[in-house]
Amino acid sequence: MSKAVADRCLAELGDELDVNLPILDLSSFGATINRINGVAWDSEHEVCDNVANADTRSKIMDTQRRMSAVVEMSYSFM
Repeated sequence: MSKAVADRCLAELGDELDVNLPILDLSSFGATINRINGVAWDSEHEVCDNVANADTRSKIMDTQRRMSAVVEMSYSFM
């Protein structure tokens, strides 16, 4: 499928969703992200497991990482 066709399909889908999906007020919605078991974000726990050399541990902790997350929300109208 050509890029132009894919772009048009996505644009039309987006327009259709905007028109037909109900509007939700998410102003009171809140979320937090925490490490498992409440471990601090700057903790070496797990990140540096089995690394004895202090320089290596420091390099590991200074490395920039990415996190991808998917949030699923279910709702119904009554």
